[in-house]
This record gives sequence, structure tokens and C-alpha cells, in this order.
Amino acid sequence: MQTLINLGTLVLAIIIGANILNACLKNTNIIVYIFAAIYLYEILSHLFSFNITLVSFGPFSLGPSDLLYILLMILVYVPALRRKPKNIDRINVLYVFYFLLQFIFIISLIRGVLSGNSTSEITTDLRRFYCFLVPVMYMLNTDIDIYDFKTQRFINRFMTALLVFCYCMWAVIILFGLRLEVTQNEGGTYLRLMGPETTWILVLWILYRISTDLRKKQYISLKSLFGILAVIIMQQRTVWVCALVGLIIIFINYRKISGIESRGVINKSLFIQFLVLFCAVVLIIYLGGSFGILRDLKNSASSLSNLDDSVTFTYRVRLWGAHLQTLQEMETIFGKTFGSGYLIDLGYSRNITPHNGYIHTILRVGGLGLIIFLIMMLSLTIKGTRKGLYYVPMIVLMILVYFVGYTYSWQLGVAVGFCLRQTLLYNDEGLLCAKKIEKEDYYDEK
Repeated sequence: MQTLINLGTLVLAIIIGANILNACLKNTNIIVYIFAAIYLYEILSHLFSFNITLVSFGPFSLGPSDLLYILLMILVYVPALRRKPKNIDRINVLYVFYFLLQFIFIISLIRGVLSGNSTSEITTDLRRFYCFLVPVMYMLNTDIDIYDFKTQRFINRFMTALLVFCYCMWAVIILFGLRLEVTQNEGGTYLRLMGPETTWILVLWILYRISTDLRKKQYISLKSLFGILAVIIMQQRTVWVCALVGLIIIFINYRKISGIESRGVINKSLFIQFLVLFCAVVLIIYLGGSFGILRDLKNSASSLSNLDDSVTFTYRVRLWGAHLQTLQEMETIFGKTFGSGYLIDLGYSRNITPHNGYIHTILRVGGLGLIIFLIMMLSLTIKGTRKGLYYVPMIVLMILVYFVGYTYSWQLGVAVGFCLRQTLLYNDEGLLCAKKIEKEDYYDEK
């Protein structure tokens, strides 16, 4: 009976997948809705500690996120379905370095299979790295009109609903003393509703909102301020730094974004907003008191400003050092094979990932792979800056900061792929985004 159920589930999954595949081929913007669905699933599964298994066969099981990677791989790697990217400069150093990075990961995968490593461990590594590499390739090769009105409206409403959901959950937690399993002891706070990768995407949307506010109003809207507050309450300290980097770059490009030509100081309303935010942060750090939320925020801010006394950071440093000590001879250059596991000695044996994108890269593709990755990101930053796309270096620097505390995810892959595509558009298409923004404002809805 169970075999029939599994077979029926597999057939149903194939039918649904075929329909989704057909829809993505007809309208590339459909993928945005799929991204949103997986994003929401990951938030809810993290918050309420559940996982959905859509397909199960033998030792393998596939959840919603896995099916997303498979869908993107089919769209990218099946020759009959693959579309040549239009207006893209394919003879470019960025293309070369991306393919080198992908090639070196494939070599590590093949070495792992030939070494007879555990299938489950190989699968774990494959998920971790190709959930980044595949979305990069998909976004690079697909014409997605991110400035389409319907798409923009959907993203705006979806993320606004997410903000409302977060504030409602915080209200319930504070008023009724609710303690969800995942939030009770995570980073010393019970208000962390989202994981780091999903919070990072929230930050990216808020930064886009802020740049839109500056372009239209020269000050930050109330919705954007509530977004900033939500990120602060979430207490993802690495993501805090990412948000700060993004705000600094937006501030540096303030005149370009807002269209102000004069040499005067920034808008009065914006100056007052920054002053209030600065004072609020200072009050939280020095006058946190005994009230739950303020105490948590004070502790998080204090640990960020004094890393030597931070238990989390001290443990992470030990973790990174222990992983690097497992590398032997040529592994420092080429890395270990896929499926090698992450067993380390911390005074006791523990199998744990390094919680650092740079160390993670070294472990699987060595220093050579890390150098290729960093050169690609540096080239992306330089080319984006030369084209006047301020958001490209902003996103790249945010990812580089994020990698200090966390590692690869499909959200980062989508962001890198988007930046690569915008940077590799031919010069006559380089102002495509700016022209679409000038043509119509997409956030006029009340």
C-alpha cells in the first residue's frame, strides 16, 4: 500500500512539475511567484519546526526547496529548453570566472563519488553548493522583467504582508508569553522569527524601498521605517551589518538616487529621520534596562561592538580554526571532496558545518576556489560601479559580509545572478533598469 502511495505521489509531482515547467517557459516572470512560495515555506518551516516531503524514494527525499533547484536545473541545463541570453556579453571575464567556479565544484563532486563517500553526505554538499550555483546560472540566462508592474505590485504586497505577519507574531509573543521552540534559545532571543537567509532578503527589499522613497520623496516612508525596525528586532547580527553596508552605499549615492543636482545638504526630513534613528540606537545600547525586548537588543548590540567578549563569535572562531586544521597538504589548494563530512575536534568530536562561506568554500574547493570566487565578486563590483549600477556593489558587499557568519543559499544565488545579468548587458542595454524606473512609479498604490 505504501508503495502505491509513493508511486501516486511521484506521478502527481511529475504532473504538477510539468505544468509549472510549461508556465515558466511561457512567462519567465512566473518564477518570481515560485521564489516567493519557497521563501514563505522556508520562513514558516523555520518558525514552526516542520518539513514537507513531496517526493520520497529510498534514502532520498525531496522537499519544496529541492524541487525548486531541480526546476531551475532543467530550465538551465536541458538543451531543448535552454534559451540563449539576449543582449548579454558572453565574452567577458565574469562569465569565465563563474564557469571556472562551477567547473571546480563539479571536479570536487566527481572526486567525492569516485572516493566512495557517503551518498547522504554527497547529497548534502550538492544541495548546499548547487542551491547557489544553479540560481546564478538561471538568473544570468533568463530574461526576467523585474520592473514589470504586476511583478512589482506582487512583491510589494507579499513583503508588506510578511512585515504585518512578523509584527502580529511579536505582539502575540509579548502579550501572551508564547515561546516557539525555534525561537526560545536562538541567539539569546525569542523574537527571531526568520532564518538569516530569509532576513537577508527582507533587508534587500527594504533597501530597495528606501532607494525608491529617496527617488520619489527625498525621505524614508513609514513602511520602510517599519521594515528597518523589523530587521533590528530580528537580531540577526550579521544581517545587521549587511543592512548597515547597504544603507551606507545608498547614502553615498543619495544625490544620484534622488536626482538632486544642487550641492546643498541632504533633505531636512531625511536628516531628522537619521538623527532619530541614531538616537534610538544609542538609547537601546546604553539604556536597555530590564524590559525584555530592549534588554535583548542591548545585549545583541553590545556583543556586536565587543566581539572578544561575544560567546557566539568566540565559538565561531574556534569552529573555523578547527575546520581549517582538518585540511592536509594539497587539500589546502584544492579542498576536500564532496561528501567528506564536517567532523572536527573542539575538545570533543562534532559534525558541524563551519558557518562561514569562505571556510566552506575552502573546505570543498580549496584556496584556489576561494580566489576564483573573490575575483569574480570583485570584478562584478568594479563593472557594476563603472556602469553606474550602485545596487550591484551594494549587493556584492552585503553577500561578502554575510559570508562571515553564514554560507551559500539559493537567495544569494538569485541575487548574484541578477547582478551578473545587469552587469553583462550590452552597453546599449545598460540603462535598461533606469529607463524602466523613469517610465513609471510602481509604488503609488495606497
